[in-house]
Amino acid sequence: MHIIFDSPKQFKIELDRDDLSALDITYQQMDYNDSHTREVLQGLLKRIGLPGGFDGESGRVLIEVFPRANDGCTVQFTSLEAAPSTAIRMKKVKVETAVFEFDGVDELIDGMRAVKDAFSGAEMPREIEIYELMEKYRAIIFIDREEKRLPHILGEFARRIKKPTLAAAHTVEHGKKLGGIDAFFGA
Repeated sequence: MHIIFDSPKQFKIELDRDDLSALDITYQQMDYNDSHTREVLQGLLKRIGLPGGFDGESGRVLIEVFPRANDGCTVQFTSLEAAPSTAIRMKKVKVETAVFEFDGVDELIDGMRAVKDAFSGAEMPREIEIYELMEKYRAIIFIDREEKRLPHILGEFARRIKKPTLAAAHTVEHGKKLGGIDAFFGA
């Protein structure tokens, strides 16, 4: 489990397959209408405690869950403006995994630069993980299902791998992780 404090009003908990297994839940099973999901989320909040400035008591809390490579997920908590009644809602974002393979480091850097140039901050893919595998480079990218530009942008620099879920699992298991897009260009 890895906790990232983005701001006083927002933080993320990254959970891997083992974390989810220990909590007896999967990304696919997460549904805030389910009592077990609510127990898991409340247990996570109790375990880590609320960071300073995060107000989950007097206002509303938006909970978003994003899939991660290798059967993990990221749970993002955002404290919303105070409202007359406290309500907690969970939004499960529909994303798909895309895997692109680059022949060399120059193509990788040019491709990541093209992605960074093509998307504004809010539109950026949810997550990009970069790996080296068998003298080539792979980018595992989590994108909103409605996003259609990314394959066209990266098509100039890389090949899109078929069966991305299997390719992502293979890459994570056998490749050397180099970082994310921020490792190349900063946050």
